[in-house]
Formats: sequence, C-alpha cells, structure tokens
Amino acid sequence: MAYDSESDDMFVMLDGEGRIFGCGDGMDYSFRVEDDFPTPPPSTNPAAEDQPTIDDLIRECLTCDMMTECTLWLCAKDMEAPICALEQLAAAIFKHHTKSCDDFDPKSSGVEWWIQARDPGTNQGLTLHWDKDENLRIHHGLYAHPQLSTVTYLTEGAPTVIFDGLTVPAIARHGNGTPAGLSPSPECTGVYVSYPKPGKQIAFDGRLLHGVLNDLSPSKDARRVTFLANVWLNHTPKGVRRLPLDAATGFGLMKPTTFLAAKAAPKPREVTKKIAPIGGNDLFDFGCFGWNGDDFKLTSKLPKSSLSDSESGTLLVECSGIRVVENEQQGGEQKSAKRQRVE
Repeated sequence: MAYDSESDDMFVMLDGEGRIFGCGDGMDYSFRVEDDFPTPPPSTNPAAEDQPTIDDLIRECLTCDMMTECTLWLCAKDMEAPICALEQLAAAIFKHHTKSCDDFDPKSSGVEWWIQARDPGTNQGLTLHWDKDENLRIHHGLYAHPQLSTVTYLTEGAPTVIFDGLTVPAIARHGNGTPAGLSPSPECTGVYVSYPKPGKQIAFDGRLLHGVLNDLSPSKDARRVTFLANVWLNHTPKGVRRLPLDAATGFGLMKPTTFLAAKAAPKPREVTKKIAPIGGNDLFDFGCFGWNGDDFKLTSKLPKSSLSDSESGTLLVECSGIRVVENEQQGGEQKSAKRQRVE
C-alpha cells in the first residue's frame, strides 16, 4: 500500500502489517514495562544533592508544555547533540528501543516527543485513539503509525490502557483498504493497564488503540505528568519540527546532564495477569472515540474490579473478543485539524 503526492512532496509505503515499509527488522513490538529508566533521582534521595532531581525534570516538562502547542521532533542524525535535557531523554528512548535495529535511514527517522500534563483536580483521562501521522490522516485518510509508542511516567495518576490487537478497523479507514496482513475487523483478547510510577516506562506497538482512564486514577488531587515519545523509522510525520534553540535558551531549559548521558539500563518489570469475568454490576464503559469524538465505541465493557491496581502496577486483563464498531448515536462536531498532543 503506497501514497504518493506531488503537491506535498511526500511518498509513503506501508507493508502488509500496516507499518512503514522496509525497516524495523529486529524491533520488539511486544508490550514492555521497565523500571528505572534514566530519569533523575527523587528529591528525597541524599545522593541527589547538587544534581538535578525528578522534580527538576517535571518543572522542565511543565515549562516545555507551556511554550509548545504541538508535538516536537528530534531526528536520529541529531541525537548526539541534544540542545536540552528533554531532547536528551527523547534520544535515550530512541536509542534504547532501536539498539537491535539498524535498517533505517537516520535522516528520515527519529523520535516525536511531547509532554502530557494534567493539573490537580482536573480530568486526567485521554480518549481512546491510535497514534499516527495526524496530518497524513486528516488530509489524505491514510494511517502511518510509529514503530513504537512509549510513555515515561514522572508522577503517579490515572492509568494508561492498551488494547492488544486492536489496530485500525476498516470502518475507520475512510474508504482506504486495510493492509493485507491485518484484519478489517480486528479483535482484542487482552487489555494492558499501566498505573503510573515515577521512572516507569511502557512501550508498545504503535498501531494499537490506547488511552488514559480518569475514573481509575488513585490520586486525582495530584498533578499527572508524562513524557511521550514515539519512535519513527524511515518516516518523518508531516508538520513536526525540532524544538527551536532560541526557545530552549529563552525559557531557560536545562542543558543535557550526566544522569541521561549514561547508557539506559532499565529493569524489566512484572505484568500481573487477570481473567475478566463475564458480566457483573461494576462494568466499566470505555466511552466513545473518533475524529468527531463519538464515531466509534467498543463492543464490550469490563468489570471495573478487573482493571484495578495490583502490587505490580501493570495488568494484562484477558477477556473475550473486543472489537471497534460504529456508534449509532453520533452528535459531535469535527475536531480542529491542528496536530493534537495525545498519549
């Protein structure tokens, strides 16, 4: 499947699995959760004296979130010279997840990154969605996904939910064909639920439906801050730009630091498996989603108790097949075409 346009000087070819063609050999697309990703130590750590702490990084994120209105880009060829600590973190994430992959062009590959910050007492949730090249989808109806989507948690808060196997169905492809290797009506039999913890990172296949569940947040009175980074190979999302040097300097963003200079050595973390019972009185509604806000819905609800936290903080809830279907009671208005920052 290919898209070629002379008007915007763009050529995109997808393979049979709906990924960018000709790259990604050696990539691990399975759901992964890791602790101790290279983030600063907590402020209460005695060893943190005279060096940045995670609270400093959170302040950097809040400043960057305030000064930017869209996602940011760091090209693979520029990763040896980051202009601030946040770019350094984005580069560390890209390098960590591509260390077994070398079949990509560094000039067109890189990491798309942004901040997701929710103030105390506000809705921490994020509507279900698929990560994609937003402009390509809006203007041409084509889905180009990142190889991997990652979430690095800097605080606690509402959990991220990922629906394993739920790629974009035919009903959401605007009449474009479904890649040969994908089902036009995909089915999910496992839902990952990740509760935030500072320094924890999750990574998952960039083609999967996901969101944030506000109603399951254990700490709605606290600020929720996450660093989002999507790994792209052989494709630069249209319209994304690097953080301007004068902006980073003018806002006093922290320069690259030693805590991120070290090679990433995160620790794999346990995922607790649960089996969702059928029926019950506490069924959780995942809500509607789509371009107008209410185009689609899921065929099933899961017991809220099965999605609740565990000691591991990360769950795999096994369930009967969940599919995406059209919502027959639509009434939303078309969203702005501005590239939205989502998780």
